[in-house]
Amino acid sequence: AIRKSTDDARKPMLVLRKLINEANFVDYSVTTTSTKGMKEWSRSYVHLQENAKRNRLAKAVFDREPFGKFDRFLPANATGFSMSPTVDVEQLYKTLTTIAGEIEPSVATKVAHVEAKLAEMGFDIQADLFDWVSGETISIQLPAATKTSMSQTDKIFMIRVKDSALAAKKVTRGINKVAAIAQGEGQMLMITPAPVKAKGFRQVTHPLLAMLFRPVIGVHEDWLILGTSAEGINACLAVASGDAPSILTNERFQREGLTPKGGVRSMSYEDTSRWGHDQAQLVTMAGTFGPIILAGLPEESGEEKEGKKMLTRLMALAARIGPILQRIDFYSSEASVSVYDGEQVVRSESLVTYKKPIRRPTPPVPPEPALTKKITRPAQ
Repeated sequence: AIRKSTDDARKPMLVLRKLINEANFVDYSVTTTSTKGMKEWSRSYVHLQENAKRNRLAKAVFDREPFGKFDRFLPANATGFSMSPTVDVEQLYKTLTTIAGEIEPSVATKVAHVEAKLAEMGFDIQADLFDWVSGETISIQLPAATKTSMSQTDKIFMIRVKDSALAAKKVTRGINKVAAIAQGEGQMLMITPAPVKAKGFRQVTHPLLAMLFRPVIGVHEDWLILGTSAEGINACLAVASGDAPSILTNERFQREGLTPKGGVRSMSYEDTSRWGHDQAQLVTMAGTFGPIILAGLPEESGEEKEGKKMLTRLMALAARIGPILQRIDFYSSEASVSVYDGEQVVRSESLVTYKKPIRRPTPPVPPEPALTKKITRPAQ
């Protein structure tokens, strides 16, 4: 019995050791940094081992479809974007459960039991996730078509899908299920066709959040698209159809972005010129509205009262940090790109651009008063 208990205690460590061995697929890497003027570059070269193609974890991380034409959905006025390969969730899930099962045979039975429970709740992990989600993502920020005091930008998030028809069915089913749950809880959730220049997009409106955003969701070609507004999605689709210019025509991006040739593994660009101001605005809003929200929460125990007091003090401190964050005003933008160079090499480059310092004129030195001048006697 003691031996069995000891073996059971060692199994988590054995799983961890096996995962570490499985993750040993990098041969070597080299990183360099350099600066020139107001720009700072960082370049890296990662060389994979020859067996990386057969490695299960390496497949989940590196066996991803590249982004062919990176500016396909990027409007000329986009202030930032990010393209990520993420991981193959199906490959990762099966790898982790297989590794655990190699050490503890009962894992397969436990996993099957969990999957059966999920199926009883109406979720089949294979049919409802793995069969249609590829996983590569694109996020885009651009100026809001209709700006409000609470929102100055539109945000678009895209996930690549394996089967667009199946994805559309799953999205429709998911929206209807969320609406039914909300209505069962007495919440008014309206699902209406969205004014998007593509079929199948729907707009979700909640009375309490209508002034902030009305999310729009749908599937276009091989992408599941979620946006804070229909106008933002239309702007991205107009670029894809060739009816609007892409970010390649943006003079700011031409100066401070990185433009690759061919497909990319990942890529990003962000306007950081207002980073300090934006962070200051967030903490100031937290310090202003946080205590009001906390005051409306119930207090059922002494611990909850103390917790509310501590959070209120933190909110007050956040309001004081705002002016300090506004002093961080020396960034201009950040950009990065990563590409495959053959089957065993990944090359990456990142660029940080700083603002040119403002040269303030030196105040004039007032003339020295005559009475304070040192008297010099003529030579004898």
